[in-house]
Amino acid sequence: MTSDHEITEGLRKLGIEVMDLESMKREVRIVRQIGKGTEGDVLLVLFRGEKAAMKVGSFGYPFLMRQVEVMAKVDGAGGAPRVYAACSDRPVILMEYCEGTTLDKFYAIASPADRIRIECDLRTKVVELNAAGYGHGDLNFSNILVCGRPGEHEVRLIDFGNAALMSSRNKNSDLLVIEKRIKFLQAGCDD
Repeated sequence: MTSDHEITEGLRKLGIEVMDLESMKREVRIVRQIGKGTEGDVLLVLFRGEKAAMKVGSFGYPFLMRQVEVMAKVDGAGGAPRVYAACSDRPVILMEYCEGTTLDKFYAIASPADRIRIECDLRTKVVELNAAGYGHGDLNFSNILVCGRPGEHEVRLIDFGNAALMSSRNKNSDLLVIEKRIKFLQAGCDD
């Protein structure tokens, strides 16, 4: 079993700042809660004067730090948020804030041309993530954000709690899930 010290040293080697809880409290101002799930809460915060997302994990330190490791290794592939800092003594991370709308909500208001662009961008993001060596494992609508305005959007994949190294078993699973999501969205649009 890996110790907390080994985990934090591993994070430092990945270029992630590691802070204790008291240091983090001094550097962060909470704005509001933006997400709540089985893995924990996500808060919009100001970190050193910039918007950031702060994930407070409910499954413990090693579980959340594994997500941090995945996000650091994929280095933005698939639109993954970049990690700014991790807490050394609590399951808390600070990462890039992806301001956007869930895929299903954005799709409902997008023009037919924008829907096609979103579908292509989504497939591209999944292929990018897979090319970085990881499968997402939880591509539900709440983990796919569309950031920006129609016509100027970017798809971002978030929440890497179920991400796993690619293998022959999960090689195409993300793309299959995405195709099902797209078919579901297309069925709901009568354009």
